[in-house]
Amino acid sequence: MSRPDPLFTIVTVTWNNLSGLKVTAASIAVQRFVNFEWLVVDGASKDGTPDWLANCTTPGLTWISEPDNGLYDAMNKAIASARGRYLIFMNAGDEFADIEVLRRTADEVARDPADILYGQSYEVADGQRLLKTAFPHDRIWYSMFTHHQAIFYAREAIGERRYSDNLKIAGDWALTAEIYKAGKSFRPLGYPVCIFERGGVSQSNDPKVIAKIYAERDWVNRNILGMNPLKSRAILFVKHGVEHIRHKYPEFYDQLRFRRS
Repeated sequence: MSRPDPLFTIVTVTWNNLSGLKVTAASIAVQRFVNFEWLVVDGASKDGTPDWLANCTTPGLTWISEPDNGLYDAMNKAIASARGRYLIFMNAGDEFADIEVLRRTADEVARDPADILYGQSYEVADGQRLLKTAFPHDRIWYSMFTHHQAIFYAREAIGERRYSDNLKIAGDWALTAEIYKAGKSFRPLGYPVCIFERGGVSQSNDPKVIAKIYAERDWVNRNILGMNPLKSRAILFVKHGVEHIRHKYPEFYDQLRFRRS
């Protein structure tokens, strides 16, 4: 007999980050709702990750360890293998906000099964946990309205869509924008879903990385969201100003954008 499909697939992509993977595993293991699978896609790590996964007892675990072409390629592998009705992407080091996240979200699905359910996020910076509230999803023209780790994607809404191999930074925004433009239903959850350490490529100060970020954002604006070049440049100009404030005056920015937990 085949196993019934779980409600959730938790996707974790990892590469040489065993310590972070253990943090994520601990967060998953204490969830009060257990109708999920945990699908780990490891990029052939050399830090002991495959051996650890082979002996891991976290419920619902399935995993593969093989070379891949980066983060989005690994996520695409997971989409192809996932059995859950909803997918959430929690990479190595990410955690659920509390032990009730999956249970509360299951209740929300039963009440109103939207194609996309999204919540708020905690960022950890300098030992402090900062609550970042989600924007309304119809502001996707400005940027991703919440963190990728705080979004539950209905597998049917993803369909045959995949993360673009041509985008190295904005792939999650691009896929979400495609789903939005397809007219799928979005609904905010109103509570925190994830915790993650601040940093990463999207928050880099490197001028070359920043130029890459803006080139990818411009591509998404014009090719997925259908903006004309002038509107896209205007939005990116505003976005650049906000991020200049974030980099130059981080404490001031945090006071405006976050609430301390």
